[in-house]
Amino acid sequence: MVVKLFIKDMCGRITEIDLSDSEFKSFTVLQLKTKIQEKTTRDGSQELIFKWLVLKDAAKLSDYGIQHKSTIHLGTQPVTIHFFIKGLDGRLHTFRLDEDEFKSCLLEHLKRRIQDTLGIPESQQILIFQGRELTENRFLPDYGIQNDSTIYLNLMLRGGGHCPETGDGGMGDKGGKNRSMEHLYYF
Repeated sequence: MVVKLFIKDMCGRITEIDLSDSEFKSFTVLQLKTKIQEKTTRDGSQELIFKWLVLKDAAKLSDYGIQHKSTIHLGTQPVTIHFFIKGLDGRLHTFRLDEDEFKSCLLEHLKRRIQDTLGIPESQQILIFQGRELTENRFLPDYGIQNDSTIYLNLMLRGGGHCPETGDGGMGDKGGKNRSMEHLYYF
C-alpha cells in the first residue's frame, strides 16, 4: 500500500509525497524534509507543521499521528547571510541580509548601508575583499562574497590644495634638470 502525504506551502500549492507502507513506519521528519527539497527545490530552512505543532527533525511521522492523506503545512524561513566589515580600528561589524536581498545587493547599496551604520561617507570608503579593491558596481556574490566573508574597510584620504594647471608643479624635471638640483646652487 502507498501512503500519500500532502505538503501545503504558504502560497496554497500542494505537493504530493508517496511513501511505501514499510517506508512510512520508520520515516522521520528530516527524511520528509529531504524528500520535499528534492521534489520542490525550494530554498530556505523548512518548518513542517501538523495540527498546529512544529515537527521535530528526529521524530517519526507516525509519532505525530500523521497517516495516509494527511496534510502537512510547509513554512520556510529565508536563509540569512552574515558577513563582516573590518574597519581600520580592527573591530568587526556584522551585516545580515536575507538570501534574496544578498543576491540583489549592489556594491553601492552596501556602501550606503555602511554609511548609515558606521557614519563613514560612501565617497570615502574603499572596500577590499580577498586582496582586491571592490570598484565596479556589481552584485556582492559576483565578487565571491558569501556567508561569513570578511570585507576590509579602508578610508580614502582627502587631499588638500589644488593641482597646478601648467608646468611640473616643482616636482619633476625642468628642461632635463631636476628642480631640486637648481635649489642646491643657492647654498
